[in-house]
Amino acid sequence: MVQDLEFDEASQFHSIELVEASFATIEEPVEAQKPVLEKPEMEFVLDPRPMTLPTVPPAPASGAALPGTKQEKQKSVSPHLVELGLKPLTELTLNTKPPTGDLPANTAGAQLEKIPVQQVVMGTTRDWALTTKEWEAPAIPYNPLYFEEPYLERYGYNYGPAIQPFISAGRFFGRVPALPYMIGAYPIHECQYDLGYERPGDCPPYQVERLPFSARGALFESLTVTGLIFLIP
Repeated sequence: MVQDLEFDEASQFHSIELVEASFATIEEPVEAQKPVLEKPEMEFVLDPRPMTLPTVPPAPASGAALPGTKQEKQKSVSPHLVELGLKPLTELTLNTKPPTGDLPANTAGAQLEKIPVQQVVMGTTRDWALTTKEWEAPAIPYNPLYFEEPYLERYGYNYGPAIQPFISAGRFFGRVPALPYMIGAYPIHECQYDLGYERPGDCPPYQVERLPFSARGALFESLTVTGLIFLIP
């Protein structure tokens, strides 16, 4: 059986009355109050008895050093340092005032006097190990140095400070006309090495440097002179 659910708005509807509710607010003045401090759990009570300093025991009659005194510190220093006149690190200060007497103190003199003197006679040798040193040429390449003075710049041969400047100037200006010949003998792009020179520290004999014979150098020099003749009227 199916029940028919019907709703009659006129007979079954009931209106609900809304009642306005009011909320009363109470405004009371707030008074500031001083906070109450709680009693601490621990209290410090001063001792009313007078404070007394600890008594220092008197020095022993036997003359023994008290702990921490200068006499005990001197005994703890190594006797070897005392003999050398040195101070331990604990006695170093920041005082920069120099002490009186000779400075610095000759501490090595007293020690050297204790070494026995040994007389060296003919034939006495020392047991030194033989050491050898191999020298290897650096072989540094460079372009031709047309105005170099090897015996002056490499070996230090000179005619004195009064004459050498004039000799170097004459050598320089004398090689200017021969520059085309040197360029032909030693091209600009050619690499040279210092393997033909003496080792550092050797004393080679002085030699007069001469230009090498070169057919190409003679050709370059002749062409340069011919071109200057036609160029300069």
